[in-house]
Amino acid sequence: MDLVETKLMEVARDAESNGTALDIAPDLTTRVAALANGHPHLLQLLGSHIIEHEQSDPDGVLDYRDLMGALRRICYEDRARVYDSTLHLLEVEGKREYLDAILTRMAWVFPSRIDKTLAVEIVGKEAVHWLVEHDILSPRSEEEYGLMDEFVRVRILLDQAESEEEARRLEEGIVEGEVQNRQVIDEEYDDELEETGFEDEE
Repeated sequence: MDLVETKLMEVARDAESNGTALDIAPDLTTRVAALANGHPHLLQLLGSHIIEHEQSDPDGVLDYRDLMGALRRICYEDRARVYDSTLHLLEVEGKREYLDAILTRMAWVFPSRIDKTLAVEIVGKEAVHWLVEHDILSPRSEEEYGLMDEFVRVRILLDQAESEEEARRLEEGIVEGEVQNRQVIDEEYDDELEETGFEDEE
């Protein structure tokens, strides 16, 4: 939070010294920190691209519009090879369906979190171990897993969009923290597990 806020404030002061008013939208720093989940490289990338997006298409405020542009550039340009390789590995190893099953059970907020016991119930210990071993899931506490890189989830969400309009709505939801929650009610959970066919592979 401090890193992002300091960098954005420096840019705003530099702009002011050059005779240009530049505001920072409320909660922008909070959203950047949540999306990057404290990952230093992702924080720096987001901060830099937010500023570059404003410079290339200025409207006098660093805001969610700039954050959306930064996300798209990171996911499909700067780190496209990283995410292409990660998704390819998941497909080749037959683990993509396991990650997708876990993602659909996560609350649609960032940073991503899922109860460890629930993750094992959904896909089994062996699959969870593989996802952790390959730096896709990351233990965040004694009770929860998170994602090593939150932008893997962003990339998957945007890839699933069936139109540019849907992708735009998803981007807006992601940056505003208002992506629709796909929670399944408790009564349906047992049926859902049966349909996935995922069982512990030990």
